[in-house]
Amino acid sequence: MSMDSDVKAVTITGTGAAVSRRARVRGIFYHVGGGVGTLTFKDGTDTTVDITLTLNSNSDGYMLLPGRGVLFETNINCTAFTNMTSVTLFYEG
Repeated sequence: MSMDSDVKAVTITGTGAAVSRRARVRGIFYHVGGGVGTLTFKDGTDTTVDITLTLNSNSDGYMLLPGRGVLFETNINCTAFTNMTSVTLFYEG
């Protein structure tokens, strides 16, 4: 998949708003410390989970999201960040 638009990046190290506006996640780079990593993103304060990942302990990885990625209408809010060292989101918007 190519990223044929202006893509930005933000690195997070905990829960809270990762991007404070409408945006589309195109890719995720993660680093998990000891223990199984859990990562969840929601659109604003919505109760619907838009992205949730369970990741192997002591691992790094990069994933491109299929199609145009996942659209967050309000903002990209990280609500679970367990055993993660850092996460970099690649997004447009």
